[in-house]
Amino acid sequence: MLFSKFLPKGKLKMRDSLFGYMMILTVVILVVIAFGMIMLGTFAKPSDTISNTLQLQMEVFEKDITSHHEELAMRGANLSVDTSRVLSYYLRTNGIDFEDLDDSPEHIAGIQKILLELLTEEILKTESSGIFIMLDTTVNSNSNKEGHSRSGLYVQRGSQNLSDETLLLFRGDAAIGKEASVMPHRKWQLEFDTRLFPNYDEIMRTSPDIPLETAYSFTNIVTIPGTSEKATLMTVPIRRSNGKVIGVCGFEISEHAFKMKHAQSATLEHLMCLWLPSQDNINADNAMICGTEDGYFLPPAGIVNISKGDHGLFVFETENEAYVGLESSLEYDTEEKHMLLVMMPKKDFDKAVSTNTVQIVVFLILLSSFAISLCRILSKRFMKPIMEGLEQIRRFEHSESDSRLSEISDLFDFLSEKDKEYEIAYEELSEEKEKAETELARVQGEIEKLSYSRKNEINPDDYENFVIGIKMLTKSERNIFEMYLAGKTAKEIIEATGIKESTLKFHNSNIYEKLGVSSRKQMLRYAALYTQENGGKI
Repeated sequence: MLFSKFLPKGKLKMRDSLFGYMMILTVVILVVIAFGMIMLGTFAKPSDTISNTLQLQMEVFEKDITSHHEELAMRGANLSVDTSRVLSYYLRTNGIDFEDLDDSPEHIAGIQKILLELLTEEILKTESSGIFIMLDTTVNSNSNKEGHSRSGLYVQRGSQNLSDETLLLFRGDAAIGKEASVMPHRKWQLEFDTRLFPNYDEIMRTSPDIPLETAYSFTNIVTIPGTSEKATLMTVPIRRSNGKVIGVCGFEISEHAFKMKHAQSATLEHLMCLWLPSQDNINADNAMICGTEDGYFLPPAGIVNISKGDHGLFVFETENEAYVGLESSLEYDTEEKHMLLVMMPKKDFDKAVSTNTVQIVVFLILLSSFAISLCRILSKRFMKPIMEGLEQIRRFEHSESDSRLSEISDLFDFLSEKDKEYEIAYEELSEEKEKAETELARVQGEIEKLSYSRKNEINPDDYENFVIGIKMLTKSERNIFEMYLAGKTAKEIIEATGIKESTLKFHNSNIYEKLGVSSRKQMLRYAALYTQENGGKI
């Protein structure tokens, strides 16, 4: 049978044999089920499951980041246009040029008053921690710090909660802020210091040919002046109708706002998602990091070394910790490139793999124990009536017995009929045996007479030489000799041994000479007598 080779060799008890086949069937069924689950993706290694989860999380994170940044870019472009329009209206209404704003606190305050209303309205509609407008002008050029001081407004949310409508004035005219219920920040200052503003000179040199929709850029991670808060700024140039850049506006995304905005819904408890500028040496200190909505994490710090891991994952190693995850690049319309990293602590990954392995082993042990017990119980219950029936047959009690199994009952009836047939056949065979023994005695007598007659026809000395010569035959001669005794012709011997006719004649000559015979007939006659004397053996 197909699975017979998997069963122990030798004789088996029926119950053990049935148990073995049931176990094989159980194993086959389990293998088919497991294979089907694997093909359907419902049963996978924990490493593959985590890899797929991280891949899906990367797609969600990338989509989340892209969507948020596209919204900020659109609102930044609109803010730039609205600022330019408000500024043009104010300058036209007051009959002054933009250059006349320098050293004019009155006009700068008038513009800030109008722009503050625009900023407060815009920040409440935007998921960002702050909003700013900085103009290329100052209230007092004489006290300007070597030309680095610029007027403008910087409004921040009063807390890290993006739904909190409380606002603080970080830069700008404090009196105007208080009037609009935007209280000064504890680190408030009247004007910006362009030396602390990332990429300020580069922004001011933005080509007028670049549309505002693609003129935005994201700064590296910076520490907001006077605070310990880290943030990135999305900046857009402010242009006059003639294309001249007269300032910069945009939005602030603090690290706390980033964590709240991009907190992920995930099954991985200590998941971390990083967004940072593309760079050869990854520095986690320059990254914005978020985790899960209800989990905590220990973010990486310092330089991160990346190496290729298993299952399509990367291993991210810092000085104190190792992580497992994925990386991806994010390219904006401005051709800026940023990196996205999605990772989890490697110890969590290793724990998940080992835990799942233990669970699988325990499950297989329990399943195997259950299968063995079930097969043993079923085989025992199935074989019980069969064994009872066999025991009755062994004790010759089947003629008067019955069984719960119809097959056993039919076997009892069949054996009873056969018993009767055997009794009749036995009597007939006994009679035939007596006749056969009588006939055998008669034939043996005739054979003895014939043997005595034949023996008397043979020269005893020649026969004795024949017997001695048999032992002198070589292996090849003995083989040909036995073929002659088997009744083969010379042609058949040549075909069977593959020798030439001349070689056969040479062997025949040697055989005749050693046996002391002159013909094959004489050789066969002596051989027949020798065989008879030696019990049919030559």
